[in-house]
Amino acid sequence: MTIPTANDIGMDYYHESMDYLWRTNQQIDSDLSQIRQVTHKIKVYHNPFVHTYIRADKTHSNALEVVKNIVRRAKAQHMYVVWTENDDTLPLTDALWPDYVRNVIADAAQARSVGADEFLVGNEISNHNNGDRGYNNLSLPARIKQLVTACAANFPGAKGYEDGWYTSDSWHTAKLGPLHKIYFTLYEPWHTFKNALDQIVTTFGNSAEIGEISTMTTLHDLHDDEQAWTRDLMRRYNYAAHKHVSIWLFTFREIQDNSFGLIQSSSPFQTHDIWKYLTRHKTLTYYALLSNDFKNGTTQSFTGDGYNYHNRLRAHEFNAQVIAQVPIADYVFRGIAHPVSTSSSLKWRAMRLVFRYLDTNNYYFVNIEPNNNSIQLFRRQNGQETSLGDISTPLRFGIDYDFEIRVHSSGTQTSIQIFWDTVRIFNLTDPGNTTLSHGAIGMKNNGVTGELADIHVTSIEQQ
Repeated sequence: MTIPTANDIGMDYYHESMDYLWRTNQQIDSDLSQIRQVTHKIKVYHNPFVHTYIRADKTHSNALEVVKNIVRRAKAQHMYVVWTENDDTLPLTDALWPDYVRNVIADAAQARSVGADEFLVGNEISNHNNGDRGYNNLSLPARIKQLVTACAANFPGAKGYEDGWYTSDSWHTAKLGPLHKIYFTLYEPWHTFKNALDQIVTTFGNSAEIGEISTMTTLHDLHDDEQAWTRDLMRRYNYAAHKHVSIWLFTFREIQDNSFGLIQSSSPFQTHDIWKYLTRHKTLTYYALLSNDFKNGTTQSFTGDGYNYHNRLRAHEFNAQVIAQVPIADYVFRGIAHPVSTSSSLKWRAMRLVFRYLDTNNYYFVNIEPNNNSIQLFRRQNGQETSLGDISTPLRFGIDYDFEIRVHSSGTQTSIQIFWDTVRIFNLTDPGNTTLSHGAIGMKNNGVTGELADIHVTSIEQQ
């Protein structure tokens, strides 16, 4: 896997809600030097409604001066700095908008005074409002463009705005007008991430960047599994690199060691594993075994009781197996699972994913049970089924879900990890396995019509 070049990476360094991460001048300089191992670009956030920070030791600091000081110190290290206005303390109302505008225009002059290279007039205002009409999909872009124009005298340089990826359609319709650039935040399950990034690149080209990029889940949500978190981040960075889009990594540090921060926030401030990849001291390599998007109208690598339905592999409620052979024993099987429908309300009915499939009596399977809001993992060996785990999770028909199944080793050392919408739900070794040392992947449903899409099978990644 590759990551974008240093020119196509930025670091979200100081978020306006991170005042609790108080840093001395020496610590700021050290942070910036460390960031320069990866990129020369940083983004800082400032809340136009917050004037004073109260730190953990009860001392106070001027919020604006905190951000200005960081910018000065970054410019002293010849860094490129993006200043972002971000209100996440007051839900914006139509009545409050003039105050927001007045404060942002004033901050534009402050950003210019310390040498900021870009000025973003807001961040995710589509979220930070009370639902007044001025913030709908039509009105908000118009307001933002007016605000950018109003800031021109105080900040003649490049100006823009940042919002969630889900607003890209609104901005495509509205056009950027006076905006030099539009930034989008993107933390989504893998298939949504890819589709959203593709749409942004196609629609805006070099006029858009991914202003905040990370996994959908924190390191904590991945059970502090550094390998899984690193792998998910690297996939996203790699995809952005191949799409030639600039990304801003969220974030350098947070208050908790296992949140989104790339650097631990407590002494001795160690880096997470991902930092070794960002500084190019490590690489992740794998090779593709199978890649099926089903867009040619066939079942591609799959054979058996399934068919192509609108560029997806579909199998009915009680289909016989539809499988694709995998030439090696240890592999990663991932893609989109889509439970379509069932003809009964019985809880046990399931869309069923299979792996290491040998024959009708020997395989592992994952039951996806929308009627029961449950996902179960089983081993079927010599015709006998053994439960290896089950979890409760909300499931709905007609929804796409990301899945990833990782299986390696054999016999009693067989290791299985399963991720559902990027969250790890199973992580186990199967001491009862004597037969399932290799085999195919696919679908063999048990009462639920299901579809697979965007299927990839790869080797296990190696450092």
